[in-house]
Amino acid sequence: MKMKMKMIKAAIAAAAVIGTFFFTGCDSAVEGFRTVVLKLVDSEDDPMERERKEMERKAKKIDAELDALDAEIEALEREANDPIKQLKDENERILNGLGN
Repeated sequence: MKMKMKMIKAAIAAAAVIGTFFFTGCDSAVEGFRTVVLKLVDSEDDPMERERKEMERKAKKIDAELDALDAEIEALEREANDPIKQLKDENERILNGLGN
C-alpha cells in the first residue's frame, strides 16, 4: 500500500514536471520537480520529522502534567497557610493528646 502511494505521488510529480516543461522551460521544470517530490514524498517518510512530531506531543503532555501539579501545589499551599485550618489541626492534636 505504501509503495502504491509512492507510485501515485511519483506520477503526480512527473505530470507536474511535464506540464511545467511545456509551459515555462527546462529550468523551471527541474525546480518544480524537486519541490513537488520533496513535498509529496519526503514529508511523510522523513524519520526526523516523525520524531520531531512525537517529541512535540510528548512535550505538550508533560507541560499539561506540570500545569496540573502546579495547580495542586498551589491548592496545598493555600490550605497549609489557612490560619483557621491550622487552629483546627492544633486543637485536634491537643484533644487527641488529652484523650490518651
